[in-house]
Amino acid sequence: MLLLDPFGTGDSAGSFHEARWEIWLADAGRGADWLAERWPGRPVSLWGLRLGALLACSLAATAPRRFARLLLWQPVVRGDQFVTQFLRLRVAAAMAAGEKESGQDLKARLAEGEILEVAGYELAPELVAGIEALRLEGLLAGLPGCRVDWLELSSPGSESALSPASRRVLESLPAEGGPEVTSQAVSGEPFWTIQEITLAPALLDATDALFA
Repeated sequence: MLLLDPFGTGDSAGSFHEARWEIWLADAGRGADWLAERWPGRPVSLWGLRLGALLACSLAATAPRRFARLLLWQPVVRGDQFVTQFLRLRVAAAMAAGEKESGQDLKARLAEGEILEVAGYELAPELVAGIEALRLEGLLAGLPGCRVDWLELSSPGSESALSPASRRVLESLPAEGGPEVTSQAVSGEPFWTIQEITLAPALLDATDALFA
């Protein structure tokens, strides 16, 4: 297994404001090449959480039939909606400080070439443009025969069900000539939004069952 820190994130080189989607895509490709070279003859699968699921699908779409399997945890279905949600963190922080900003204003500043700081990240317009153009539906439709396992979390105590946006994507995929998708919702906290270390044992158990 290889855990990837794309350029400008984690332990990788570069700063976040230098990150670009095409650089991240190339990083993911090099990671896949490394796995194929280290274990020749064995199939390579991709695993992505949230925006990482879009990255995994983007890489798979560049070489259909190269990857045996995709595991998607809580995948982002539209890049533009993800950016809008991310910018809301800055809007909320401004409100808490008694200032006023809007998502539209922030997007306009990005369109003019300004780098914005959001939740401690310096967000470059070029990276935003690359993310906003992504649609999971189109990427998956271009992966004929690929095994795709789609897992989501539902709030504890509520009925375990995929989000309406996820269901719309899955229902839009071609019945023939598209990917072979399994989908499942399990109970758990949205750990990517929580500052404290939070586990999702049901998600781990579901993943283990898929790969057993």
